Amino acid sequence: MARYRCGFINWLFGFAILMSNPIISSSHTTSSPRYWVTGATGGLGRNLVERLCAQLENLFAIGRNTSVGKALTQLGAQFIPVELTQTTTQYWQSQFHANDIVIHCAALSSPWGNYRDFYAINVQVTERLAQAALTCNVRRFVHMSTPSLYFNFSHQINIRENTPLPRPVNHYAATKRLAEERLQIYAQQGLNICILRPRAIYGAHDNVLVPRILRAYRNGVMPLITGGQAWVDLTYMDNLVDAIDLAAHAPIDFIAQPIPTYNISNGDPIQLKTVFDALLTHVDKAPRYKNIPWHVIHPLAHVLQAVSAITRREPIITPYSAGVLAFNQTLCIEKARIELNYQPRVRTLEGIERYLKWRTDYG
Repeated sequence: MARYRCGFINWLFGFAILMSNPIISSSHTTSSPRYWVTGATGGLGRNLVERLCAQLENLFAIGRNTSVGKALTQLGAQFIPVELTQTTTQYWQSQFHANDIVIHCAALSSPWGNYRDFYAINVQVTERLAQAALTCNVRRFVHMSTPSLYFNFSHQINIRENTPLPRPVNHYAATKRLAEERLQIYAQQGLNICILRPRAIYGAHDNVLVPRILRAYRNGVMPLITGGQAWVDLTYMDNLVDAIDLAAHAPIDFIAQPIPTYNISNGDPIQLKTVFDALLTHVDKAPRYKNIPWHVIHPLAHVLQAVSAITRREPIITPYSAGVLAFNQTLCIEKARIELNYQPRVRTLEGIERYLKWRTDYG
């Protein structure tokens, strides 16, 4: 089994899945909405800020990467270099206005890690932002969650938002589920919340998903669990930004129980090998593959995860990382189509072509 390890899992984590500051203003009323985007220097947040900068003036981009922050400032955003886990509810209460829109993209997303780290950003930060947003009576709070909540090591097709959630498969799923549950408390108190669950995000500024797939091919062979036959959904950045924009501005009262929650994807299920073919033919006209059976990778992943609990070092693969590449998992986005008028403009393969062109021109 050791021969499967070389170059294999460096990309699996990416596939299975983003200081202090002066107070902006002391006033809590304004005639026009201001927009706050957390995780603004990550892939999704950066795409969102770039889109919004072309439409808005009062946009605050919150992130840690100061070089990206400089680029966002040049586009017209007001960049706030913040380590979110070090901020307090009181700090955000001093920032938000009654008419603001908060879009919470920041999260720790990984199939492995320390629970406290996941809890700090995925739960505690979310609660602090929501509490401040409630106190300041913001117009809307849009929260990025995840379809990882649905995963249960079985084939699932056309999953709907009201599907009963299984036991979380890792700390990421556990804390994102807990964040959704905590947000219900603030919704009950009157906070206008919308939750999106986007699947496998890729596009411009993606430094996780597609780049790791391409790096995995450095040795000239791409490993495939169960031959890459699993059907999956992906979400192109532009489609997700459309969905966020719709969620932020939809003329719907989201003060409801449960919180209105929407699956988001390209609405264009595709087999993994087809995805890999589209990506790898960019670097090799005849890409080569190595099939890895589930009965081989599954026990190996469990062993490596158990060893990591002792060594405190990240395993090269986890059961979840392997599972998302072995089992079908596609989402029903009908609810978003009907209630948000979400219509994915870019199909999956077209999005891959656009990404590869962007990577050639700017990456």
